[in-house]
Amino acid sequence: MENEKIIRDANAEISALRSKIGGMGVVENELRRKNHELMQGWREKARKLAQTQVFLAHIHHSRNNRTCANTVQELYDKLNRWALIS
Repeated sequence: MENEKIIRDANAEISALRSKIGGMGVVENELRRKNHELMQGWREKARKLAQTQVFLAHIHHSRNNRTCANTVQELYDKLNRWALIS
């Protein structure tokens, strides 16, 4: 009798643990899905950041080129005025 009770209790515990493991599998799958979504979002943000950085570098480069061109034009104008005065 006592052995039967021990066996029933053990089987009940095994059944409860199996149910718990099954539930943990569902939770694990949900966490994997959420992790995948977060990683996709992170990749998209990183891609947009890289595009923005390239765009800003292009603007900075263009601004530097315009500044150089303006400086050269100013020097040319000064030399031209000096040549006209002399």
